[in-house]
Amino acid sequence: MIATYDYVIVGAGSAGCVLAYRLSADPAVRVLLIEAGGPDNHPLIHMPRALARIMGNPKFTWPFPTEPEHHSNDASEYWTRGRTLGGSSAINGMMYVRGHAFDFDDLAALSSEDWNWQRMGAAYKALESHELGSAATRGDHGPLHISLPESHSALSDDLIAACTEMGIKRTDDVNDPAAAERVGYAQRTIYRGQRQSAAKEEERHARDETGPQNSLHLVAPSVMGY
Repeated sequence: MIATYDYVIVGAGSAGCVLAYRLSADPAVRVLLIEAGGPDNHPLIHMPRALARIMGNPKFTWPFPTEPEHHSNDASEYWTRGRTLGGSSAINGMMYVRGHAFDFDDLAALSSEDWNWQRMGAAYKALESHELGSAATRGDHGPLHISLPESHSALSDDLIAACTEMGIKRTDDVNDPAAAERVGYAQRTIYRGQRQSAAKEEERHARDETGPQNSLHLVAPSVMGY
């Protein structure tokens, strides 16, 4: 019997995983998620300190070369993208930076009101499960865990102190849109010592390759034969 699906998503990267997660929340909808890389079950993917080992491993990455840059002595760069379930969120530096509210409003003015801070801020809040708890612009019940560093360095503390002497506000939440300029420790997509990739959302659903009882089905490596 040939399986049929309501939606086929090609690429289980950050966007693909989130889309699959949202669509498959409806048990009446059948979703097929196709990923060219393998599953994200290698322990190094989930170890924050193993970042360098992951970034340099072609098993987990697509090392896309750029064209030679004239102003860089005609040198090329490699723009690395994720090649596993979770995509680049499975190999990135795990820094969580939302950006300034006015930048989203400027983007909305050039494109669509869907990009304004009022809407994007609400989307971020729904996404987050933040260590600092709920606030007007921060969520605590979302699928993505956000944490603060457990240890501080003397050099970073001195840098933050220098910024406050210049009049820049120190804050625990550097993603708080209330202040245009602020300084503090970077927030991270790390929870209980493990990376939190977009695939963590998809993992909330049981993955079943044969039975009809689950709405989300994953094919990896891709049937395209990469």
